Amino acid sequence: MSDKLLVRGRWIITDAHSEVTQGAALLIAAGRVLEIGDWKQLRREHDSARVVGNARSATIPGLVNAHHHGHAVSGILHGVSDDLLESWILAWHGMRALVPRLRAWYGAWQQPQLRPWITYGAQC
Repeated sequence: MSDKLLVRGRWIITDAHSEVTQGAALLIAAGRVLEIGDWKQLRREHDSARVVGNARSATIPGLVNAHHHGHAVSGILHGVSDDLLESWILAWHGMRALVPRLRAWYGAWQQPQLRPWITYGAQC
C-alpha cells in the first residue's frame, strides 16, 4: 500500500478566500498536501493511494476552537466541562469570580517565556 492518501469530496474548501472546488480531491503524503485537483485525474495518477471521503461529502480545513475571553483560568480548570452552551452558562454562573489581577498573573504564569518578567506584589 502506498503512503499517499487521496481525500475525496464533492466540494473541497481550502480557505475562506478561495473558490470551492467541486468533484476534487487532495493528495496528501508525509503529512503535507501535495496537490488539489480533479478526483478522476488524481485517482488515475495515484491508483495505489488510500482513499477516504466520497462524492457526497465536503472536505474542509480542520476547525480549531480558539474561542476564549482571556480569563486565563479556563472553565476546565474550574471543573466545568466544555459542554453544550446552555449547561455551560449555568455552570459558570455558580462559580466564584476571580480577582482580575490574579487571573492575569495566572495567565502569564502559564507562559514559561514570561515567567522571568513577572513581578510579585508590584503595582502596575
